[in-house]
Amino acid sequence: MMSPMIDQPGLGLLLLSFDGGHQYCLSQLLILREVIHRLHYDLGTEILPCEYFHLIAGVEMGGLIALLLVVFRMTVEDAIEEYIFISNSVYAPGVRDGSRRNTILRRQLESLLKRKSLPLDTKLVGSTSEPPPCKMFLSACTQHATAPHSLRNYTSRRDFFSNITIVDALLATCAFSPVCLGIGHGKKTFINPTCIINNPTREVIAEAYDVFGNRAGIACLLSLAARSRVQGPVPQVDSGPKWIEYMASIKGEQIADECDRQLAALGLYFRFSVTSEAISSVRICENWAGMLKSAAALYLEGVNVTKAVDRCVFALENKPELATLEQIRHSKGAGLVVLGLPKLSEHFIMREEPWSAMKKLLIDDSDAMKEFSQRIMVISGMGGSGKTQLARKFARDFQSRYQFICFVDGSSSERVKADLIAYVFSLGLEQSRMDLRQALAWFVKTTGWLIVFDNVDEEFDLLQFFPKCDHGSILITTRNISLGNSFPKNHYQLGVMSDHEAVEALLSAAFPADSVPSPVDRKYALDIVSELGCLPVAVVQAGSFILQRKCLPEYLDRLRHNRAKILDQAAPNQLDGYRRSTYAVLETTRPHLSEKTQKLLHLLSYFHHYSIPLSMLLTASQRPFSS
Repeated sequence: MMSPMIDQPGLGLLLLSFDGGHQYCLSQLLILREVIHRLHYDLGTEILPCEYFHLIAGVEMGGLIALLLVVFRMTVEDAIEEYIFISNSVYAPGVRDGSRRNTILRRQLESLLKRKSLPLDTKLVGSTSEPPPCKMFLSACTQHATAPHSLRNYTSRRDFFSNITIVDALLATCAFSPVCLGIGHGKKTFINPTCIINNPTREVIAEAYDVFGNRAGIACLLSLAARSRVQGPVPQVDSGPKWIEYMASIKGEQIADECDRQLAALGLYFRFSVTSEAISSVRICENWAGMLKSAAALYLEGVNVTKAVDRCVFALENKPELATLEQIRHSKGAGLVVLGLPKLSEHFIMREEPWSAMKKLLIDDSDAMKEFSQRIMVISGMGGSGKTQLARKFARDFQSRYQFICFVDGSSSERVKADLIAYVFSLGLEQSRMDLRQALAWFVKTTGWLIVFDNVDEEFDLLQFFPKCDHGSILITTRNISLGNSFPKNHYQLGVMSDHEAVEALLSAAFPADSVPSPVDRKYALDIVSELGCLPVAVVQAGSFILQRKCLPEYLDRLRHNRAKILDQAAPNQLDGYRRSTYAVLETTRPHLSEKTQKLLHLLSYFHHYSIPLSMLLTASQRPFSS
């Protein structure tokens, strides 16, 4: 069994959500089987969902599926067999009383635990000796609650049910009738959650935000439904289960519609559900599973469904970071930019000389520029000189000039390739698959685009990623001056700020937005930036420290006091004074950090800044950052 390595750095998260829907939830497993089958065919290895997805969630009988796949680490085929076996008992003809179904479900799960040689009181958290291969939670509702609870297989600061057993967790999410369960030192009455949450997709996004961090990128959010909106007349409120089923389907589809409006353009959200028409003939009878398999097969044969599954499989295979959790969680869908532009620093100060050069090379339409049919510009400069901030500012200010803006992480050729493919694929084109050749071909036949290759500092053939055409604009930022020299007419070497720009940047960082610095403050600021060499990263770092400590008059003495110590510790490849001034600023800040924080920063310095594993920080926080 091969694990595709959930924690591979630089790749987007894979999230999986199962709706509620009684025995019809089997259709979700049948759809997942088709997805996994195509993954297996393309990758040539067996796929365990718990080793491939980062987070899996479910509600009601969708929660049973999540348990089978994650806690019991089943293949999809094994989960289908076990699901049918359990459902045949729970939904047997004549078994309609909710409390009886609760009892049968408890017995069936206890039987499964025995077959797996696990104690009947095994906890949901720490159910095995090994850490869970992926995160999982079940959605449940307590009596009189207006929002669902998450029952997790991992610890969380917001977790009120960390001591719940596997059996009780499943009963809580299914709750065919109100069920009183012992939780910790007390008892809670759980009710069927589907009227409040029959589609946990939004909860999956919120949970991923908390677990993986707001900057984590999403590659695929796969939402599986038991069936779409119930057809026919609206049942009466007093019709009991029929009314609950109707409201659950309505709420589930409302959430699905909202997610589709918000996320469809990103190419990362996939919702599959066997239609009501295909499933309407399925009834609780001896051959219900066979009938459901036929309905699912018919659904999956649809042309549009086949194309959508192909696109989903592509996202699952390539794991492109199509949007961050911050963008997804806080966007309402309007104006959400595909592969959204990175955030501009709140302390950005316009630099007139490089800005004029950027406008001349990239957007000037004068006759002298007509010979450059494809606009190319390279900005080179030392680290911290503000190259990326200028690129972000340009992309934002001239967003209306371009129909398409693709911001690419240039840290490696593999990352450039992945970002270009992800961008074009996210535009929702008809292709079910995408490779680099097809992505570049799209740029060739499309006008009005800007590609920003940011931080291309390593040596590799960047030209292979240029669309071969006579249109479009390309902006490159790099610390590698030789890359700029490859485009001598299009190269701008970015130095440090002017005194005026550096003073404005420092004061912007050191004072609240509504404050007006005095002439004396400006004199202090000028002395400080002169000492720092007007390097943007050092200036902003100093300003942030001054804002926290309210120490503008004393800061220069602190800086000079620490400079000698820093410069005595010469780092390799120190070719100029700018890097040293940054170290001096950091050394001024360091003594005011706790010893534990300093050790953490030292540890994180071993990681690439794009690939700091948030899961490591989460684990450390659960043990108060101690061994």
